[in-house]
Amino acid sequence: MLFLFIVLAIAGGIFLERGVRAYFAIPKLKGIFYKHVNETHRWTEGIAMVLSFVIGFILLDQFPRFLSISFLIPMYIAIYSTRTYFEWKYAKEQRQYILSFFILVYVLVVILLLIGPLHPIFK
Repeated sequence: MLFLFIVLAIAGGIFLERGVRAYFAIPKLKGIFYKHVNETHRWTEGIAMVLSFVIGFILLDQFPRFLSISFLIPMYIAIYSTRTYFEWKYAKEQRQYILSFFILVYVLVVILLLIGPLHPIFK
């Protein structure tokens, strides 16, 4: 059941990405890897990632019953919020920030469904 949910979530994410790109006329970026808008963006996102990991592991150490996926939520929010802000602030003409925002919200909904109402189903 969990496998089916993950497959459907990935398929939904792919359709969401294609739909948002088509609706807002967002060009597909060249290359496989994400390219940061500028060096400040690269450093800020890296610092947000490191801080999130450190804080997450401290929380896991202090609270052993803490759900392991729960510490991913603040990390994910920090990284994608930073990404969305820098894309909006410094590369507004590419409209990539719209897609980043939709991905942020979509993944948060999927994670919250996993640890919230659907959690008893997957036990």
